[in-house]
Amino acid sequence: MKKTFLFSMIALLSVSFIFMGCPQEADPPLYTVTFDSNEGTEVDPIKAETGSKIEKPADPTKEDNTFDGWYKEAGLENEWDFDEDTVTEDITLYAKWTSDEE
Repeated sequence: MKKTFLFSMIALLSVSFIFMGCPQEADPPLYTVTFDSNEGTEVDPIKAETGSKIEKPADPTKEDNTFDGWYKEAGLENEWDFDEDTVTEDITLYAKWTSDEE
């Protein structure tokens, strides 16, 4: 009886150590996408998993201006492509505007 109990305890401890040694799947990191509307109406930031695409938020508005998209940098050189671009870090997207007054 003592041998059976001892064997059962050793087997149980062995299995416990095996599971404790297995890496646990961590939640993927979440990054924040911030929207700088360049004096337009505020757009709330969103959280996104690494490598994921994000949904295009509702367009901001700005008096006497037309919204022309979200750009990856303040210099407004590279437009964010919501169908292709993925989030890999915390980022800020910048609104581009065209003046309606000409």
